This record gives sequence, structure tokens and C-alpha cells, in this order.
Amino acid sequence: FGKTWWGEKWLEAFLDISYENRIPRGKSYARKGAVLNVNIKNNRIAAFVQGSRKNPYSVEIIIPEFRAAEKKSILEIIKNNGLYLSSLLARQMPEDLHQSFIDKKIYLFPRKWDDLKANCSCPDWAVPCKHIAAVICMVANEIDKNPFLVFSLHNFDMAAELKSAGFDVEKSEKESIKSVQDILKKDSYSRQSRAKLEYEVFDAIDFSLIPNMQNDILFLLSDNPLFYQGKNFKAVLAKYYKGMAGLANDFLAETYKSEEDGALDFAPFSRFYLRIDQRMNLTVSADDADCAGLKQLLTFFNHTNPAEIRNFPDSAVIFYYLYHFSLKLIEQSAFIPQILKIGENKYAIRWIPAMLNGKIKTIFNQFLGNMPEDIVLLACADNRGKNKKAKQKKFRTRMINKEQQALAIISQIIHFFSNEYCQESLLLEDSVSKAFFAGTELGTARFEQKELATTINLWLSNFYIAHKDFAPVLKIEEDGNDFSLEALIDNTQNQLEAPIALEDVLMRDEYKDMRTEALKDLSLLSARLPEIKTLLTARGPMKISIPAASFSEILFHALPAIKLLGIRILLPKGMEEIVRPQLTVHANKQKSATFKSYLSMSEMLSFQWKVALGNENMQPEEFFALVKQSSGIVKIKNQYVYIGEKDIEYLIKQTKRGARLSQSEISQALFANEYKGAKIELSKEVLDVIQELLQTKNIKKPKGLTANLRPYQKNGFSWLCKNARINLGSLIADDMGLGKTVQVIALIAKLKQEMKTKNTPGIVIAPTTLLTNWQKEIEKFAPGLKAAVYHGQNRELKMKKADLILTTYGLVKRDLEIIKKENWEFVVIDEAQNIKNPDAKQTKAVKILKSKIKIAMTGTPVENRLSEYWSILDFLNPGQFGTLPRFKEEFAKPIELERDQRKLEIFKKITAPFILRRVKTDKSIINDLPDKIVTDQFVNLTGEQASLYQNVLDDIMQNIEKSEAVQRRGMVFKLITALKQVCNHPAHYLKKQDAIPGLSGKMLLLLELLASIHDSGEKALIFTQYTEMGNLLVKALAKSLMTEPLFLHGGLSRKQRDAMVDKFQNDQQCRFMILSLKAGGTGLNLTAASNVIHYDLWWNPAVEAQATDRAFRIGQTKNVMVHRLITKGTFEEKIDQMIKDKKELADLAVSQGEKWIGQMTDEELKDIFKLEKQGLE
Repeated sequence: FGKTWWGEKWLEAFLDISYENRIPRGKSYARKGAVLNVNIKNNRIAAFVQGSRKNPYSVEIIIPEFRAAEKKSILEIIKNNGLYLSSLLARQMPEDLHQSFIDKKIYLFPRKWDDLKANCSCPDWAVPCKHIAAVICMVANEIDKNPFLVFSLHNFDMAAELKSAGFDVEKSEKESIKSVQDILKKDSYSRQSRAKLEYEVFDAIDFSLIPNMQNDILFLLSDNPLFYQGKNFKAVLAKYYKGMAGLANDFLAETYKSEEDGALDFAPFSRFYLRIDQRMNLTVSADDADCAGLKQLLTFFNHTNPAEIRNFPDSAVIFYYLYHFSLKLIEQSAFIPQILKIGENKYAIRWIPAMLNGKIKTIFNQFLGNMPEDIVLLACADNRGKNKKAKQKKFRTRMINKEQQALAIISQIIHFFSNEYCQESLLLEDSVSKAFFAGTELGTARFEQKELATTINLWLSNFYIAHKDFAPVLKIEEDGNDFSLEALIDNTQNQLEAPIALEDVLMRDEYKDMRTEALKDLSLLSARLPEIKTLLTARGPMKISIPAASFSEILFHALPAIKLLGIRILLPKGMEEIVRPQLTVHANKQKSATFKSYLSMSEMLSFQWKVALGNENMQPEEFFALVKQSSGIVKIKNQYVYIGEKDIEYLIKQTKRGARLSQSEISQALFANEYKGAKIELSKEVLDVIQELLQTKNIKKPKGLTANLRPYQKNGFSWLCKNARINLGSLIADDMGLGKTVQVIALIAKLKQEMKTKNTPGIVIAPTTLLTNWQKEIEKFAPGLKAAVYHGQNRELKMKKADLILTTYGLVKRDLEIIKKENWEFVVIDEAQNIKNPDAKQTKAVKILKSKIKIAMTGTPVENRLSEYWSILDFLNPGQFGTLPRFKEEFAKPIELERDQRKLEIFKKITAPFILRRVKTDKSIINDLPDKIVTDQFVNLTGEQASLYQNVLDDIMQNIEKSEAVQRRGMVFKLITALKQVCNHPAHYLKKQDAIPGLSGKMLLLLELLASIHDSGEKALIFTQYTEMGNLLVKALAKSLMTEPLFLHGGLSRKQRDAMVDKFQNDQQCRFMILSLKAGGTGLNLTAASNVIHYDLWWNPAVEAQATDRAFRIGQTKNVMVHRLITKGTFEEKIDQMIKDKKELADLAVSQGEKWIGQMTDEELKDIFKLEKQGLE
């Protein structure tokens, strides 16, 4: 009690009374809540205090009234002093004001007990008794919060008198606390049609720009706020911020770790709803009751990879990004409390982004600009047609503005983490702490609570000071070698009007309307910048001089905190960016060194230290001479530079050592042109080396290459050749369908032509499903290359007879002892994401292989999954990015989670020499591509398929040989159908309900294709002739890819089919549609798909083309990739080749379908259906 000097003064009159420690016992009564009710009317205090008896005691205290002359003097003293007036408006009472009253013989506080009259109904004869003392203590507490109460106790309504003089205190305080009804007012705009999200907007949001604001926020808050008893609530808040930041870091450390256990299933969250009530409480509901609730949703999003998010509905996408925005705000302590009125005498605290920082406000506005208007709806009680007998309340929803929708989500997420943190801490000891940290209601009905909301709001008012009609402006000017400070007042409603001098505002009547808020705000600012107090008492033009040595404290601490409030600060030109000296390097090429390979770069370069001042570098000796005996803010070469003692000590210590850089630091220095954030210097010789690394010259394609390379493929081939010659590992990450394989085959052919593979072959490692495709591509595009397959039970490493060895990841791991003995001319890994896990045995085995030329191939966007790609980059160029933990900290976390655009730019620059990625939408690529790219994808039968194929063939061929004419043609058709089903999957032929992917080479290949399409954010149509196979594919996709594909077949009604087509076309989450060829062959427009997969073939070019054209037709804006899945060594491959080779056969297939096969002789049938040896796994 009596925490302020004026509250203490109120108690002073009673401290000398020694009636058995009445005052200490009175304090005890007050603390335990014995004072039940207090009412103040005029100069009379009436109260009830619960004593030892059943009925409470009645207490009355009367304070002497001020005479009219005293009131007049008091008012004149306050009105004529800007500091006194501004302090009172901010609920502060300057001690000088009290002394001014005493000088006029006006006594604001009792000087002795006899100055008061007091009575209590208790039997205690002494006055004051402990009950009176308890009431006096309670009043002292309220006087602490509101010094106007001291005047009211003398029957002098100071607030009313100031209102008459043009200073409306009560109105100002009421309007400064927003009510929920005010902020939930319906927007005036009419509802527009729902637009699709623009993901590019989210890609541009950079969370790394969010600064750590804990110190700034705490700096803006005063110590020991009066609404909290016992402890310093500012210290409690500091502990809270620190604990919350730690909790956010723990959550970020767990982000999408569970991805190692397989893809996450979003299906339960595919429809969830966000609602807020009229007290700003957010609820999450879902169609799946087990997933209802904020905790379940946050847990899911915490384990969702950023690359997956585009597959989700709009509401989930918005929520995901706001969740990570909120996490970053918590981690950086960049969120602030706001008090809201939620009912009569009821308030609540919510946490919102600290948008007093311009960068945070910009990010928040970026969200609003790309946010649909119905993500969060307000749930209102529905009183229409109210049924009195109804037991359950009905609710209806209405829209609120997007800003409040976003704030509702962010606030609730912060409260979720707050509750998590508070369970582990001891912060919830009282009602105020519970309101701040647990979101409980704050009641203000009792006497001791009446000032609670206003006092909290006043404590937080610095955060919202700039949202007023008149705001302070601080002006800094150079004053010789020192600086000067001046205060002005700005009319924020008229941007064309120049700021007004403070002395004019205080002295001239034309500015009287702005005095209240302006003086109140300047008083609040003076707590951060005490020099302002001098300006408030000034009667004429005045500037305060500040020495340069002490100005740095103001510039780096006081002014940034004041600027946070939105207060304009006018600085001398060049002072907006204060430069700090940084260490950087100058890179030179050593005289005798020659550039032979990328790995030898560290040996051919030398580095010398420089000191960077902004964009200018200087020799350390020159810098140290300039700053000798300087400190604080100094001007060097037209730049303001901060000279700190620790900075200089660090620079001296470092420059005494030689400049040695690690391999990763060299890459960053050379290609990103910076060292630890400072720009570096490069000699002309070094620039020439970099140019040689980055520039790709056209290289003549090798002899014997039959492929007609497109322009971008020629560039890719030349780039691969250049990197191979300097032993720089290459990651070619072109979109699927752009021909990565043919570019790599062209490189291998070039290496052979240059005699580099004469004695030592290279090795190509690919998934089992792609091995056959590699064989076919080499045979087609480079028939002169001798490719040996290392696979199967009788595998043998035929090094001398081959230019390259084709094998699988599994076999490299299994036969590592054999394969690692060789010095390979090159190592190529296809679908390189197979080594993304650095701890996997498979990855370790691949990395052991020895070669100077390493190439990795992938179609997945690299920047979406950086943490997975470290292992691939480390395989290509070991040590380039240091350890995995360092890589995650330096690149993966900033780029993936914080969306740090600067880090992404640096990553792109330092990987530019060895990562090449072109996408189908590139303007330089799209003109090179045909509208429709058709690719035959060959795959081996599995062992189970091969056995079943042979058994079915032998069985039916025996019957064909015995049959004649019509019966024979029917038997041939039966054979075709049976073998097609076997090639599709054994379960298809055997009529099983489920298909294990590993039993079918074709199904494995399909799943790999769809995984790549999914990762690229594209859609695909999968055609099959058979409804049974379609059902098997639906189950396989749902289980392996965690996605439920649509299945359009002949059994659907027109209404069902139309709904399915609309869903595929417009629902981003819906990525795959399976179609039976007959149902999907005509009358459909499915242009959302940019990929078409023919799982099984009709061998009727017209029917196949008709199906493909479901995606490739008017309205299609993307190139369509067509994949035809063919089992190698089976009748599928042979018949397909026959149709391609003979035009007349193709014409026959168009007119007759598969009937022409039935006209073949038995020998011709045996030859076509025979299972060739190379088709076996």
C-alpha cells in the first residue's frame, strides 16, 4: 500500500499512531479482503469491513473540503505548467506540484490524524481502529492508481474542472480501451467471389525480418505497475517472454521431424472450421471429431513439411502460415498484450503482433492481402424464431473483417503456447496473472478493481500512442561535434501541415485542442527520454544539447524504443543507418597458382583482412588510425559510425591472425560476394576464375548421339561437361519431363569420345523401377555406349566390357565390398532423394564410392526441402556446406521456416555453379517444348509377375492350339486380357481385393511417378481399361501416398461425374484422378492436370489420344506430360513397337482395336507373347 510517493503521503498521517499496531493490522485486513465495500461521495468515505463477528462493521471517514479560493489556485497552478498537467493526464503526480500547493498553504494530504473525522461501529475504543486503518489502506491503493482521487476526497472534481478547461480526461480514458463489439463490427464491403490464394505472396513473406523485441517492449513499460501487488510485474513479464521464446524454440526444433516415419495424413483435417464468439474465444471444429481442437491442429501443422502445404485447402494454408508467423513472433518476443472490454465491468487480455514495428506490420498486411474473407466466422446466438422449450442454444455465423480474423487466430495460438508454458511455471498466482497469461476474465466491479482496467491500459498505452490525431515528433540536429534535441507536435490527420513547435502548442490558443493528448503523450515519452521534461517546462524556443559521447545511448536505446511507438524522429541525413565496423576479406589469386579444378580453389587463393564500413572497405591500419581516441557516434568519410570499445578489441584481435577461410566460407565469399554479412573485395584474377565457373560455353554434342537436343538441353549438356572437366559435382534438378536422362547420357557419350572412359567405366545408380528405362534410353539415344546391368541373382561386375554399369541403390548397399573397390570414372545417381537421409546405410554406401565426377538427378524443387538435400550436396562436393546441424542452422531453418529471402538468395548464389534447375513454366523453356510430350516408361516384371505370366501363357496357349476359328479368336482375346492383368498386378488377375505395390514393377513405377508429380505441386490423370484395376489403384494410392484419389468410372451417375470433375478442376488438395478408359475417354474437360499416365495400353492410337486429350484441350495453359507404362520383355513392349514400326498396322489398330492379333498364326502368337529373358527381374 502506498507504492507511489503520493499514496505514501496519504498514509503518512497515520504512521505515528501506536494503538497496538492498528495500521499493520489494518494492512493485514485489507490484504485478506476483509474490506467488503467502499463508496466515495463528495468528501465522505463509507465502507463495510468484516471483523470477527457475523455482521460487518460500518466505517465512515470524512476529509476536509477545499475552499473555493484553494480550488482556483490549484487549477491555475496545474494549467500554467505543462509538466504538471501532462503528468496528471498520464496519472502521475510530480512532487514539485505538491510543493507548489504547500507554498500556497494548500494541503493535499492529511498532516495529522485530527485533520480527519472517522467512525467505526466496532467496540474498539481507539481511533483509528484496525477496520478504519484497513479502509485507509484500500483508499491509498486507489490513490496510487488514480491521483485525481486525492482531489475528489476534498470534494474537488479535478477531472470535471479540466474538462471545462478543454482537457477531457474521462473521455480520453474510456475511448482508449476498445470493446469487443467495436472491433467485431461487420465490414462495409460486399462479399466478393472467393479468389484462389496466390502462393507467390506467401513465398515472398520473410519471417527473418522479425527482430527480437523483448528489450524494446520492456523498455517501453514502466517498473512496478500499480495494478499488481507484491512483485514487479515488468519482471514477471520479462520471465514470461523468455520462457515463451524457449518453448517456441523447442517446438521449432521438432518441426516436421515425424516426416521420417512417412507422409502425414491430412484427410482428418480436410474440413475444419474456425469460429470466434463475442468474447474473442476461438474454437476449432472438424468433420472428424477426434481432430477437433486447436491442439490437434497445431500438432499436425508442426509436423507438416512446407513443401506439402500447397496440397491443403485455403483455410489450412492460411492457418499454417499464421501458425509459423505466430511461432516466430513468440520466438522473437514480438507480441504485446491488448486489453479489451468484453462486457459490463468485464475485461480480457489478448496477445497480438507488435505491429508498432514496421516490418511486422508489413508482414501482417501481406497476409491480409492474400486472405479470403471467410476463414474465421463470428458465432452469434440465433434468436430468430426462438423456441422457449428448446434446451440447446442455436447459433448462426456472420463475417468480420479480415484483420480481426487474422488477429483472432494469432492471439489464440499465442494463448495456446501461453497455457502450455504456464503449466510448467508459477505465473498463475493471482487474477491479474491469470488474465494476462491464461486468458481468464478480469472483473472490475469491486472498489479495489474499478481502476484496474484503466491502470493496465495506461501501462500499455505506449504501444498504441501513435494511433491518435496529434502525436509528438522528435527532431535531432548536428550541433558542431555534438547534437541537439527538439520536440514538435504533428497533426496526423493533415500530412501536408508541418509539425508545430512545442512552445507554440503550449502558448497559443489556436492549438488548445491538441494539448491534452500531446502533453499526455510527451509525459509518457519522458519516462524513456528524461530530456523531454525540460522541454515541457519551457516557456520559449529551446533545444537541448547532447554530447556525442553520450548520444549513442540515446540513439541506440531511447530513440529506437520511441520510434517503435510510431513516433516520427527527424534525423540528420545519413543517420538513419548507423554503420558498425565489420571484418571482411580481400581475395587474391596466388601468383604461381593455376585453376585446375573446383576442389583446388582454396589452394590457389589468398585472403587478407579488411574493415568494412557500410559498402566501403579499408585497410585495418587506416581504420584504427582514424578511430584512435574516438568513441560513440563519429563521422568517417560522410558516414555515421558507431565506435564501441568491444568492437575495436575484437577487430584488433582478429586482424592480428591470418585470414583463413573454410571451404563453405570461401564459396559464400566468392559467389555471394560477402563474408559474414559484409561485402568483400575480389581481385580481377579471382573474378575471372568465378566467371569461368559460372559461364557455360556451348560444347559440341558427341558423335553417335542420336537425340535431337532442345536448346535448353544443349545448355544443360554443356553445363554438365564444364563441371565434369573441373571435377565439380553437379545436381541437375530440372522438372520431370524436361529430359534430365538424355542430358546425362549425352555427357557420358562425350566422356567416352574424349577417351576418358576407355579403361574405367562409370556407374549409374537408380531405383529398380527406372533401371529398364535407363537401358532403353541408352539404346535409343547413344547406341554406341556399352551399358552393363548389374542386377539379378547371377549378377556380375563386367568392368572391361562396359562403358557404364547400371545398378540399383539396394545393390550398392548389399554389394558395397565389391563395388567400392573400383575407381569409377563417374558416379551418377538418379532420383537422388534416395540418399536424403545421411544416417541411412544406403546413403553411406553411395558416398563411399570413389570418383572425381559426380552427378545427381532429381525433379523435386531443392529449396522446398533443404534439410533433405544436404546429404545430396555433401555427396556431390564433400565439405561444401559443413555439417548437417550447421547447414540446418545457416540455411534450412532460415529459408524453410523463417522464409528468409536474403538467405535464399545467398544459397542460390553459392550453389549456382553446381545446381541447375529449369521448370516447365520458364519462358526460356516453354517455347522449346511441344504442347504434348509423350514418354514411354519401361519397367521390369517382378519375379512373382514373371512366374504368373509364364504359367498363364502356357495354359491358354495349349487351348488356343486346340481351338479353331471363332473360338480361337476368343481364346486369343482371353490371353491378351489375362496377360495385361498380370502385367498390371498379380492381384488384378487373381481377383484379390488389395494389391501389394512390391509385387508389381508397374505399380511401383506409378507410385514413384506420382510422388514426384505430388512434390512438384502438379495434378495427374491415371487411365486404366479396367474398373477392377482402378479400385486396386485407389487403395494403393491412399495407403502409399496418403491421398484419396478420385475414381471416375462407368458406374457413376451424370451428377456424380460432374461433381467429381468440378472437384478435380478446382480443389487444389485433389491431385490425382483415376479413370477407366471408356468412362473417361469422351466428353470431359480436365485441364487442371498437366500429367497423363496410361497405366495399361489399348494399342489403339485413336482411343489413347482421345483419353490424353481430356487434359490437352482448349483451356490448357500448361504443357502436358504423357507417360505410357510398358512392361519390358513382354507382349506389351512387342505389340507397341509393331504398331509404331508399321503404319498399316497402326491404321488396322485404329479400325479394329486388338482384333487383328487374333488373326495371327500360332507361331506368331508364341513369338509375340513369349517372355524375353531381359524382362525378368
